[in-house]
Amino acid sequence: MLAKDTLLCGPATQAWLSAQVNPPVSGLTYQWSPSAGILSGANAPTVQLNPASATYVVTVSDTVGCFTRSDTVNMVYDPNFLPQLTAQPDGGICTGDSVQLSISGGGNMLWTPNYHISSLQGSPVWVWPDTSVTYIAEVQSNLSDCKASLPYTVNVTALRADAGPDYEIFDGEAVILGGPDMLCGPGCQLQWYPNQYLFFNHLMNPKAVPHETITYWVMLSNSSGTCQDQDSVTIRVKCTDIYMPNAFNPQSAQSEYTRHFGPRNVSIDLNYFRIFNRWGDMVFSTNDVSYRWDGTFQGKPQPAGTYVWVLEGKCPNGEWIRKSGNVMLVR
Repeated sequence: MLAKDTLLCGPATQAWLSAQVNPPVSGLTYQWSPSAGILSGANAPTVQLNPASATYVVTVSDTVGCFTRSDTVNMVYDPNFLPQLTAQPDGGICTGDSVQLSISGGGNMLWTPNYHISSLQGSPVWVWPDTSVTYIAEVQSNLSDCKASLPYTVNVTALRADAGPDYEIFDGEAVILGGPDMLCGPGCQLQWYPNQYLFFNHLMNPKAVPHETITYWVMLSNSSGTCQDQDSVTIRVKCTDIYMPNAFNPQSAQSEYTRHFGPRNVSIDLNYFRIFNRWGDMVFSTNDVSYRWDGTFQGKPQPAGTYVWVLEGKCPNGEWIRKSGNVMLVR
């Protein structure tokens, strides 16, 4: 005969216990005792009871007195075990915010996962995830073997601004903005300000070639504007020298800097920039810092070889720079 012990967790108005005979035999009688607490079925395989912790005995016999078996059944009733999980605030947070998770009507608690959480035991706990995550409280009663698993998903709008460290660069040098902690998940809108000297101000890591010292701001928000963050980076531009490549190839497919020859500086006030061939003929001249030599003279490509350049200009700080050198024209 088989009668299973029963664990009843939480408030209840009635309970049932059952007995089974293996192998099944027909024509059996059942007797449950004690009678206290039995609502119905005292002479049936299944008895209906008032919920209470108690021990019952069921006796099974056949009608001719050849077969009698008894078994003991324990019912454990823990009416106060009704754990509930609440979150404050409820309904989602922004990256960097926290949520308080609390358990009531339970016993001992163990939390998982171990990710941005103040404690793995007890209640309440505080969580501050960077991305959406489901926390689970495994609750164990102090009075019985009752247990429950309570999940709660913290929905996070992944959004954190990191403009990166401040930089000091040379005039004409490029810099990539944005730090390693930048976070812009689904639904995040990003914009860099100002747009001056900046390539594609909607990217997380845009390139900037500032002509002067400048501070850039990155602004992040979700579509509703409930989550926002911002950060800034200052780029300090130094003009202490003229920066010239030592070779160029007009047929290069790489970039403007390798196809044309001229100063990399962008903020210098150019007085003159001149280039001479080996015979002393001037093949190029300009006072526009953005205008570079394409390797031609009077519309005709010049031969490969070494050319001499001279340059004079003034930095924004008023310092005059005069410089000369050689460049290799490659074909």
